Amino acid sequence: MSWHRLVLCIALAGCAEKSGDSVDSDTDGAGADTSEDTGAPADTGTPADTGTEDSADSADTEDTQEDLGVVPEGACRQRIPSGGQTLALCDTPAGTVGHVRIEGLSAGNGFSSAQLFFGFDSAPTAAQGTLTQSQAKLLWYAGDGNAVYAYQGEENDRFETTASVGGGNEVIVCVDVFGGSASTPGRFILWADGENGADCDDPATLTVETAVGARTVGTAGAVDWSKAWFYQASGVTASPIITVFPEAVAGCEVVVDEGDAWQTLCTPANGADHFRLSGVTATSNSRYFYLVMGEDAVPPSGNPTAEAGDGKLVMTGGRNHMGVSWTWFRTNGVTGTQHQLAVDETALYLSDPTEVCVEIENGATDATARVWATGTTTDCADWSTLGAPLLTESLSAPVSRTGTDYVKHSNLGVRVESVLVLSGQVGAP
Repeated sequence: MSWHRLVLCIALAGCAEKSGDSVDSDTDGAGADTSEDTGAPADTGTPADTGTEDSADSADTEDTQEDLGVVPEGACRQRIPSGGQTLALCDTPAGTVGHVRIEGLSAGNGFSSAQLFFGFDSAPTAAQGTLTQSQAKLLWYAGDGNAVYAYQGEENDRFETTASVGGGNEVIVCVDVFGGSASTPGRFILWADGENGADCDDPATLTVETAVGARTVGTAGAVDWSKAWFYQASGVTASPIITVFPEAVAGCEVVVDEGDAWQTLCTPANGADHFRLSGVTATSNSRYFYLVMGEDAVPPSGNPTAEAGDGKLVMTGGRNHMGVSWTWFRTNGVTGTQHQLAVDETALYLSDPTEVCVEIENGATDATARVWATGTTTDCADWSTLGAPLLTESLSAPVSRTGTDYVKHSNLGVRVESVLVLSGQVGAP
């Protein structure tokens, strides 16, 4: 769905916020885990707020259309009253949440916070309550104004941004939230308006290249991102405007089924440039996985092809008939070299599950494919470690990005557990 086509949300139909109960005051601005080595804010023992939080039910939450401006098609928008609030995020027409923009976000002063909660059927009852694996949150803490903390379950990780929400400062931020299953964790991609060229009001600028960063917290857990709530402490005087979009703009993830059927990959709103394949193993000889980009229709059964001029790219990886690790590309009617790749002197795919990340960079008349694998010094989840690739392959034609991307197992004895798809280039050329 295009976000560049804008429509008015007449009389705020479907855009007014829903009220909820207040949560307890912060006492340290952190979530469940406040130990120093997790990056969470330190426990000061000082109450975060004084006085009584405002009641969300009694607050004046009505806004005119002029207050909220033009709402992008498919999105919804609401204003959060100042003071202590816990409000459900508005419902998009699709009933889903994939991207959230907050204008005028502040954590107030001292030890107060502002937070986004996800996966809650009803209003969170404690700002610092322990989360289950199916619950997640983002926390902005006035005592550490340049940090943003991402939580899923009892684990957390930290973003660092130039946009400080402490000292009563108000900033504009936006975040993608997606993923999470019985075998994969939820994911966050965060942007700060004006940092790295990101403009939260222009989704086309929001890629992994302009992001503050991306975080994966915990190991696994399906999060219902549509069950979302915004909390701010009673001492916060800001009245932020929140816009909720149904889909993430720069990331999406597919959990791959077992078996040999073709599985369609998702495509972020800003396109697919980076693919992270997790849990890749080939336990039997002559077993391969296929990552096919730019396909017009579901490929036929068997070994996929990439003919001259069709714009497709086929990446094949796995174990050959001699039990050797192979990785190679086919495009424009040309089959590339079959490479024996290894990380930390261990061949890819053959023993422990391998995590492989692949980027495609199109030129005017050609393209480049780059491959990394997670090891001692390289981590596909940490973009700063993606230096010189294991493999750089020059391709004789650009790869179509208007078609559909697929993943497939050749047969039993090979496995790809999940594929993360991102917009933008994160690795070094």
